[in-house]
Amino acid sequence: MQDNNRRQFLSKVGSGMLVGSLGAALSGDLGISSAYADDRDDRLTFGDMEPLVALMQETPLERLQSTLVDQLGNGTSLSTLVAAGSLANARTFGGHDYVGFHTFMALTPALEMSAELPTERKALPILKVLYRNTDRIQQFGGSSSEVLKRIDASKHDGGGVAGEQLQAAARKADFERADRLMASIANESPETIFNHVQYPVQDRTNVHRVVLTWRAWLAIDLVGAEHASTLLRQSVRFCLRSSENRIRDGKPDPELWTL
Repeated sequence: MQDNNRRQFLSKVGSGMLVGSLGAALSGDLGISSAYADDRDDRLTFGDMEPLVALMQETPLERLQSTLVDQLGNGTSLSTLVAAGSLANARTFGGHDYVGFHTFMALTPALEMSAELPTERKALPILKVLYRNTDRIQQFGGSSSEVLKRIDASKHDGGGVAGEQLQAAARKADFERADRLMASIANESPETIFNHVQYPVQDRTNVHRVVLTWRAWLAIDLVGAEHASTLLRQSVRFCLRSSENRIRDGKPDPELWTL
């Protein structure tokens, strides 16, 4: 089976699993049953996590909390809900939206906070952040406005110096080049990808660059190593957007670059 067909198949299976777990009537009411009828070739999907990611994006806000509580009652763990929320956030915003990436940065701390609470209250900090997450996703446009697209590692060769090349691409706000470079290292270990991403991240003094990357690193344990590149692409895109704004506004290159 070709990669594209396999991804389309898994996406359809994921949608069917979600409809099956929620029930056809409820899924229809939530608008999820047809949420992924558009099988775009460049759409980033998440295999067996896709049903929950879809739920985070598409569930009407007024029904989100009860739907999440039902998921917990059916055996879904808090960490799995946070993982799905993280992937939904990364796919939608890609590090481009201020409220969006701040919400992403609150997800893993919410999980840590929940571990310190009594059993009956453990879900509260997570439900709060997931509510904010879905609210902002839907304000942003949901699945129709996703920033991150699928990248194919088999089609790109990073040439062994992806870190320096990522830095150069970020300085020029070359989004296409940066995506190709991230594709070339997508199958590397999370540690390798993280180290390459440090080149553009450390290129300027900005707290969001550092914290977004660190929160992405923490979330990799939840979403799995296969999604490390997706989470860390947010940080690269944040750096690209920063350079894009600098170039647009006619500001000089940072003095740090001359050191």
